[in-house]
Amino acid sequence: MARKLSWLFGIALISGFLFMIFIGSAYRMGTGKEWQLMDIAGHLPYLRFSLVADRGQLVTEKDYRGDVVLLYFGFTKCEDECPITMLRLSRIMQRLGQDAEHVRLLFITVDPENDTPQVLHQYIAAFDPEHMAGLTGGSRDLEAIVKRYRAANRPEHGKADDISHSNVMYIFDQLGQARLLVMPDDSDEKILNDVRRMIHDAS
Repeated sequence: MARKLSWLFGIALISGFLFMIFIGSAYRMGTGKEWQLMDIAGHLPYLRFSLVADRGQLVTEKDYRGDVVLLYFGFTKCEDECPITMLRLSRIMQRLGQDAEHVRLLFITVDPENDTPQVLHQYIAAFDPEHMAGLTGGSRDLEAIVKRYRAANRPEHGKADDISHSNVMYIFDQLGQARLLVMPDDSDEKILNDVRRMIHDAS
């Protein structure tokens, strides 16, 4: 059931973004800037948050300025998409080599009741603790950022198993602008190509 709901969220996101991309396609084609991933520049707000990292410190988007940020929403009790995506992110970071030093992975929980900083720290330690941060916070703070990027839904008084979330990744540039959307069927090569390009375009 959770997998089906995540798939439905992905379809809804694709439909909305395809419409926005159609509206702005003439401008982007004129610039000659073509990405291999879905270009969402100008269609989502800049990265903005104030949350608690897995090591217990308060962090904001400013702590990650200057790096390309790959953002993923999920929760540690997720048994389907989350661990697969986290392993994929770890593999991509390994393939980036030295370029990985200019990339940060943010895993924002949609289950703050269970995903304490300690739980998140243990979780990301299994994937890439060097470049990854697990983020949690108060329900209002998390609800605001989840709603901003249309990333998840949790029924009132629901349990962790009731959480449905989109299985997409968001890529923000070094200034915190939402630039690209990674869909589940996008290849690692597309991600590597666009992330490297974003790193070196800014250098």
